[in-house]
Amino acid sequence: MKVYKAIAVVFVLCLIPAATSALTQTQEQDGIWVTKEAYVALEGITVQEAKDLARQKARDMAIEEAVGSFIKGSTIVYNYQLAEDIVSSLRRGIIVAEEVLNEGFVTPEGKGQSLVYNVTLRLKVKPVPIEGRKGFTVSLTLNRQVFRVGENVEIRVKPTEDSYIYIFNIFQHDMVTLLIPNRHLTNNYVKANTELVFPGAGLNKHGIGLAAFLPAGATRATERVKVIATKKRIEFFDKEIKEAIFKEFDGRSDTLIVNIYQALALQEPAEWTEAVAVYEIRK
Repeated sequence: MKVYKAIAVVFVLCLIPAATSALTQTQEQDGIWVTKEAYVALEGITVQEAKDLARQKARDMAIEEAVGSFIKGSTIVYNYQLAEDIVSSLRRGIIVAEEVLNEGFVTPEGKGQSLVYNVTLRLKVKPVPIEGRKGFTVSLTLNRQVFRVGENVEIRVKPTEDSYIYIFNIFQHDMVTLLIPNRHLTNNYVKANTELVFPGAGLNKHGIGLAAFLPAGATRATERVKVIATKKRIEFFDKEIKEAIFKEFDGRSDTLIVNIYQALALQEPAEWTEAVAVYEIRK
């Protein structure tokens, strides 16, 4: 599919090799050590609450970093693999050991600023598989399964629970485009059993639509639409959607998928779900 504004836009794909990691399978299974520092301002909370919040913040950052190492250490990952079933490959991190290297209050340099509680933790994180989800689902349908070049494409998504919706188009040549959220539709929060339609009237008024197209020289193509619904917002996308109307990701890089995996690993299995739809484009 091609996102267009007034007239079709030609996409240019620049291939970047994915980074690999030296993390061995044995090291991964035993767990890895991560050192993280966190700060919490003493504003409207008790000293104990500040201490607990700072430690939890450091733990979350350690798990996020470790999950990124697990992903890159177990296999070479590419953004286009987003089309696959995430729950079968994603692992969470659990903290099995913790050392306090430093903690205490720090006095800010600025006048009138609150005291800040600082903690530095050294934590050992081990990977664990994601358990199967129950209950929370998201439906994904297209207006047809086979498109002719130039035909308009419509995507309908409906979550069973209140959630943030992320819609991706994975092209046959591996490029990934984030359709929702985007620069014109930044609020991607959808109420339970409410249908979200893309492009929808909100984007149509900007002259934006979605049309089927083929890569140069191809007579047919098989592509995918992927939707991820989460109870917690994935902050990684907040800055990405400011750069262009629709953010594009190189399929042979790993920036997108690693950030998604890290964000989902910090959520409970019952707090997110996914769906994929396959379609074909013909001349």
